[in-house]
Amino acid sequence: MRNLTLFCALLLACCAAAPEAPSEASGPEELTPGQAFEHAIELRDANQLAEARLWLESAAERGNAEAQFEIGLWLLTGRDGRTDASQAARWIELAAGQGQRDALRYVWQLYLFGKGVPEDVGKAFDWLRRGAGRGDPELCHRMGVWLYEGHTAAPDPAAARSWFEKASAGGMGASSYFLGVMAQEGIAGEKDEAAAFQWFSVGSRQGHAASHLALGDCYREGWGVSTDARQAEARYRMAAASDDGEVAKAARERLKSLHP
Repeated sequence: MRNLTLFCALLLACCAAAPEAPSEASGPEELTPGQAFEHAIELRDANQLAEARLWLESAAERGNAEAQFEIGLWLLTGRDGRTDASQAARWIELAAGQGQRDALRYVWQLYLFGKGVPEDVGKAFDWLRRGAGRGDPELCHRMGVWLYEGHTAAPDPAAARSWFEKASAGGMGASSYFLGVMAQEGIAGEKDEAAAFQWFSVGSRQGHAASHLALGDCYREGWGVSTDARQAEARYRMAAASDDGEVAKAARERLKSLHP
């Protein structure tokens, strides 16, 4: 009897731990919004786009932020042959309102360029600030650039520097480069070549092409560090091998100057 009781208990446990697979469901409403979204992605990856859209729409309409962004992206790019910028913006904004990271990266640009919504620089800035406030390094960098260049008000380099520092801490080499330039030129503070060298070094370690180039200049000219032709050449070669065409061209010119 004890063995029979144990067998029954194990059988019940197995049944409880094995819910119906999404692929066996007859329709999206039988699944949670999260499960419906996951199944939609499986269908998308299998290039079954018409069916995938049905599952995405079900998940999105029931509040799944990932599905809302995905269907918005489809409508924006015509993933399944249909485009509707206004509906795309609606879904993306709904997802952004729930804090979906990719949606937050898109929604501010929709307002900035008037894609699917009326162009509204103020709303663009509000969405950008909201996304940056969640700590996304890319949006922190964008916020820094916005304030540095003064898109909606006078440039505010001191505030920009704060955002660049957050973005740099998150691995954004472009922000490290901006901080190096600001230190080198004395923007929002005293000129500090040693600090500029340190920021360019951080950017270089983060794989940022312009930081490689700037660090090479520091070694060549002795800005914030002792002159070192070998180090300068090494950094120029790193910049020359980058995908940034303008930086690569400048690096090749500098290499020629080292070996006339």
